[in-house]
Amino acid sequence: VRAHLGTYLFAACASAQSASSMSVTARLHADRPQLLVPGAPVLGALSAGAWRYYSFELRHASGDAVLSLSPLTGAAELYAKIADAADAQRPPRADAFTWRSQRGLNRIALGPGTDGYSSDARYVVGVHGITAAEFSLVLTRDGGPTELIDGVPTPFLSTRANAPLYFHFELHEATALTIAVTPSSGEPALYVSTTSAQPDARTATWVSATLGSAEVLVIEPTDANFVQGRYYVAVGSPSAPSSFSVLASTHGATVRLAEGLPQQLALKAREWAYFKLVVPPSEQAAAGLLVSVEPLFGDPNVYVSDDGELPTLAKHGWRSTLPGGDQLVLPPCAAPSNCVYDIGVLAVESPTNFTIVAGRADTAQVLQLDTPVSGRATDDAGRVRYYMLLVHLADDGVTAKSLEWQLSALSGSCTLAVSATQPRPTLSSGSHAATGDEHSAELRISSALATSMCSQAAAASADADDQRCVFYASVTAASAGAAYTLAVSEGEAAA
Repeated sequence: VRAHLGTYLFAACASAQSASSMSVTARLHADRPQLLVPGAPVLGALSAGAWRYYSFELRHASGDAVLSLSPLTGAAELYAKIADAADAQRPPRADAFTWRSQRGLNRIALGPGTDGYSSDARYVVGVHGITAAEFSLVLTRDGGPTELIDGVPTPFLSTRANAPLYFHFELHEATALTIAVTPSSGEPALYVSTTSAQPDARTATWVSATLGSAEVLVIEPTDANFVQGRYYVAVGSPSAPSSFSVLASTHGATVRLAEGLPQQLALKAREWAYFKLVVPPSEQAAAGLLVSVEPLFGDPNVYVSDDGELPTLAKHGWRSTLPGGDQLVLPPCAAPSNCVYDIGVLAVESPTNFTIVAGRADTAQVLQLDTPVSGRATDDAGRVRYYMLLVHLADDGVTAKSLEWQLSALSGSCTLAVSATQPRPTLSSGSHAATGDEHSAELRISSALATSMCSQAAAASADADDQRCVFYASVTAASAGAAYTLAVSEGEAAA
């Protein structure tokens, strides 16, 4: 906004259909840091190459401070440093920061074990746009609760065994509330209460703790314990570390999708769920956009529109109604500004629990351990698919477990390459390759090799995350029309 001396008036209005809660922040100087409040997510946007700055203070702190960034569109990087006098004269750039999130993790953990950490200091946080991007940023302190925003999933968060993370959500109207946990690793359980701020198996009113499955709770207004007010949420595993994203959404809310990040949801028979994906102009790739829906059970169908209206059975731009899973490859958007896609998923004749992933066809998709994903090369431009896997390190922050990669060709032939340092690994770039025949290939990465790969990746970055490591994978189809499934399982860590 062009600045003029005087008084500025702001108005914020809720839609006629629903109640809303919001925060409004005004800054006189765009480069002046915005204060982060622990547990309160902030939404932001920036252009390619631009910076947004935030700050927080620690005063005689004893626990960790964790910054988590979730790019909703585009790509962004997270930085942090202790503030100094130079910051007031010139906003810091990349080389002035002390810590930077490792690519793919978007997380910085600061605590007594972090080099350069101070328990009594003011910190400056920078978000840098690799491309034009929209993002959510949250600061958590000492295991304190995080506020959930309706329809906006959290970043993939991590917690160690028997150390749950806590959240809360404000429900303002008598409508169904869905709370979903999408894991990337581990077996996180979900506990919800309206009376206990830190619910567990004993104090929670609603519990979802199914082994080998994502956790989804739907709380209907007809539930005897339903209230309009605050819901307390706890997510974690008593036996092992876990990584997961948490979503709270009210009935009819459109869920924001981040490119490449899976989102779990459940539907009753003949019920719709709606999602929105926004792609900046610079991110419009020749391969177009990929929308994939994989059911755990049931038969969801997917419909997509790009005209600003929610898709219906009668009016939509694209659809896939195959039995079981569905995959759509959309042509590149020709709009001069952001491409906005509205995605509808319909449970056909029975309830369904499904995972949806959307993004550019060449965007890396986050894999979930022990959960196969399917892929299909629709044309020569879409012959390569990219993936990311987040794995937990042992308590020493170094040792990784062994990994078993399984690539199965359903038609045609495919190859698999895996790396911890190259986001787009190829067979000719020193990556590890699966071996087998044209129908099935396996790659076993031992605990010792996985540990070495993670150490190399950490040494190549200013990573401040001592809990997780990222593995990158690519599947290359020999020809258009090839189809495959890819699955990863975790073994034991070396003694």
